Amino acid sequence: MFHWIGFSMILLVCGWGGSDAPNEKATPGDSAKPVVAIGAEGPAEFGADETDPVQQYAFLIGDWSVVVTLRQPDGSEFAYEAKWHNSWLAKGQVVLQEWDGPYAQGLELRHYSATDSHWIGRNLYLPNPGTWYDNVAEWVNGEMVVTTVRETPDGQKSISREIYGDITPNSFSIRTEASSVDGKTWQPGRYSAKMTRI
Repeated sequence: MFHWIGFSMILLVCGWGGSDAPNEKATPGDSAKPVVAIGAEGPAEFGADETDPVQQYAFLIGDWSVVVTLRQPDGSEFAYEAKWHNSWLAKGQVVLQEWDGPYAQGLELRHYSATDSHWIGRNLYLPNPGTWYDNVAEWVNGEMVVTTVRETPDGQKSISREIYGDITPNSFSIRTEASSVDGKTWQPGRYSAKMTRI
């Protein structure tokens, strides 16, 4: 999710009841079934169903090998590899995204707000930017669009977004865009990424 590159890392400890079976999967919100254990491999059984907002992030669950491509000021490109682990928490109501790259480690937590009709995210990346920041995400025409509004060191408003597209069971891509203060005109961002399921 990158930002700085949108993705992020804190150790979370979750309690699992003795009846929870790691190889069983549950529909988000179904308290009568065991929950997917953190680290479960492969696509979630409750796949990306656009008609159920809580399932819109199901495509992301699992472990991914990532190639990030950065666009340098001189127009040249620089690529590096990272790992990304994404899992369900709170019985399928929260998505935990853990990022492990050579230049940053971090985590993102996301949940769907029925009141606001979009996903609310909270990110932390270390060493930069080193503080928590928020974003919102929504499913638009088969893509997940994550928008972040932040204040730059000089007090200006910065608007950026990541678009998760080209989604298949075993791969997807992220492209980024940046906007002026109005959020109406967008230009290509500084990075893109390609994810392949491990």
